[in-house]
Amino acid sequence: MRRAVLAAIVLLAFAGGSAVAARAPTYLEKVTIMDAFNIPGRSFSSRCVRIVVSTVDPRYAYATSPMHPPRACTQAGQVGDGLAVLRRSSRTSLRWRDIFEGEGVPCIVPPNVRRDFFRTTKCGGP
Repeated sequence: MRRAVLAAIVLLAFAGGSAVAARAPTYLEKVTIMDAFNIPGRSFSSRCVRIVVSTVDPRYAYATSPMHPPRACTQAGQVGDGLAVLRRSSRTSLRWRDIFEGEGVPCIVPPNVRRDFFRTTKCGGP
């Protein structure tokens, strides 16, 4: 009986709704995203940037400061208060483009990706 209840809970957790979670980038994704993120005049260390890739559409990623940045990042001034959304042309492309920088939930991102990243389909300012 206990196993049946546990199996039902696990099954509901995986089948219940369309809740998905964005993921951390692979090593190659992280390197190429950092290349696109570090434009002339901005050079952040990869430990000072939190990168998230959408599981709904892996052509989209965003970069922001970690919740608790290392002290070295704060001292170097490599902590921001906004985010940058990056996009690549296909799931396997290694070339990312910066398509949005700012605060809030960007409208340029499709609704299913906004739900994956920000847990809402609404877009707009902070």
